[in-house]
Amino acid sequence: MDAAVQRNLENHGVSVSIAPACDKADMNVSYTDSWFWDIVMYLRSMDIRFYKAPSGGLIASGHWKNSVLHQFPNADGVVQDLMDGMFVQAGEPGAIRTKAASN
Repeated sequence: MDAAVQRNLENHGVSVSIAPACDKADMNVSYTDSWFWDIVMYLRSMDIRFYKAPSGGLIASGHWKNSVLHQFPNADGVVQDLMDGMFVQAGEPGAIRTKAASN
């Protein structure tokens, strides 16, 4: 999931630094993913949150949950859909997927 989150942020034009604390960051991103087993592992739920740095105020959040009669979703697609909505929610509609992201 780390790679999916990073890839989708970069596809939205966000530079990503992975560090415990970065004093030059404009935003911190956190996520929680839950997986379950049914013949194969599948994504059960996903939460992503964007926070202002360094204050920690919530900018946007996204939540996705599989149903009881679940599907086997593409995790990268779930992250993409959540982030697309979150960038609109954050008031950054221009940050919606770049041409490189659609390749």
